[in-house]
Amino acid sequence: MKKSVGSDLENLLYRQQRFVLIPGCITNTVVRRCLALVSDLNQPKWRNGDNSCHSWKELSGPSLVELNTIVPSHRLEAILHRKLRASFQWLNVYSGCQFIPGHRDAGGDAHLLACISVPRPDEGGQFWLDRKNRIIPLGVGDVLLFEASNLLHGTTPMSLDSNSKRVTLSTRLWFEN
Repeated sequence: MKKSVGSDLENLLYRQQRFVLIPGCITNTVVRRCLALVSDLNQPKWRNGDNSCHSWKELSGPSLVELNTIVPSHRLEAILHRKLRASFQWLNVYSGCQFIPGHRDAGGDAHLLACISVPRPDEGGQFWLDRKNRIIPLGVGDVLLFEASNLLHGTTPMSLDSNSKRVTLSTRLWFEN
């Protein structure tokens, strides 16, 4: 398995806290490709994330963006010491008053959350872990690798008067045993 710079430290962090932040991991090309998919949220391919009044928009598919353009598979395998078997992706878009409530994912071995667009901190939309006790500051291009089925996570509500959007590319990962 090919090692990347910092993979030993990333593995240690992941094992200890069940998440690791990889700053500036995705390129502007990937960010632009995702933002192009977000250009018209009224198309039928977009659905509501849930049935609540605060629901966000969601677009899913088997490979919206090639996984290696987010985090190279050899780097994931070096961090997790496991070989990738499968993945599934979706885009989430949040705007005024929208948020995702605290939850644990029902499946998957790990989760990649790639930050595509982020509002100002005073506009809400911040990602949190552990009952909002840990806000994870994500900037455009940052990727968070975490155990979404074991860690309670969600986002703070976007402010009502915000014109910004919070856009993330989520990838659920499954590994070989």
